[in-house]
Amino acid sequence: MPRAREELTAGEWAALALLTEEPTHGFAIARALAPDGEVGRVWSLRRPLVYRALETLSGMGLARPVGTLPSTSGPQRTILEATIIGQRRLAGWLDQPVAHVRDARSLLMLKLLFLARRQGDLEPLLSAQRVQFARLAEGLSAAADQAGGFDRALLLWRVENTTAAIRFTERMLTELTPPLDLNHGERLGRPSSIELMDSRDADPGAAGRACYTVGMDQPHVISMLLLRPAAARDEDARERLAAALPDAKVSEPDQVGVFTIMLEAADQEAALTRVWDAVAASGTDDHIVFLEHPDLPGHWRHRSQPFPR
Repeated sequence: MPRAREELTAGEWAALALLTEEPTHGFAIARALAPDGEVGRVWSLRRPLVYRALETLSGMGLARPVGTLPSTSGPQRTILEATIIGQRRLAGWLDQPVAHVRDARSLLMLKLLFLARRQGDLEPLLSAQRVQFARLAEGLSAAADQAGGFDRALLLWRVENTTAAIRFTERMLTELTPPLDLNHGERLGRPSSIELMDSRDADPGAAGRACYTVGMDQPHVISMLLLRPAAARDEDARERLAAALPDAKVSEPDQVGVFTIMLEAADQEAALTRVWDAVAASGTDDHIVFLEHPDLPGHWRHRSQPFPR
């Protein structure tokens, strides 16, 4: 029976990501997730926990056995592959920013690692992550203004950690093929959507406090799904949807039909509304739906199913 829990642990996500790259067995995944392994340098998992993670993925319908491989050191090894549902879940997860700075070292690094391994575009995730961290910093700075004593010290520590995370995303975005300065023939850094200033100039009583201003419209990444990715009509529908969103960046679909739309909007709800309005305007609702994943708000879940005719 698939379990009710929707969210996966970091180790389960890592195992699922490896299975989407190619069918393989638990021993190979355990080797990749060892502390000195290619993925283990980001997130390591002991071998018994790797096999438990694979059982979990199979129980949730995200992975399935497809064969066996003889072994000279024990019983036959079971070959697993990610199911279509598993591939779609992973694609949606890779596009979503982490909620907290504490998750940057684990989950964000795993997302960046696996996006790089599949030669995916890092910009949508990093842009969305930059905005998420800026909102956290804004809230923490406001809370620090109202706090005193040790509470203020703790909040200021969290502000500084969040500031470092923002700098990381800004640095990464700057290094992703910055735009060309036509006047000097040099690459320029990407303009920041976050205004960071030393508030001592504006408020002498708040020494060392940083103030973050997030613009009204910020980048949002919406994951979509082609219902029949191999069909030419679905690809034509994606192009018509892109034409209906001229100011958005629409990615190419992956092998299971998942693609992303990066656009500016006031919040996630506004971004989802803009995308679905464009789906309706382009007449593509029988070809394209929202990708269903845990971060999709409940009242939009019915739009992750084909529109009834």
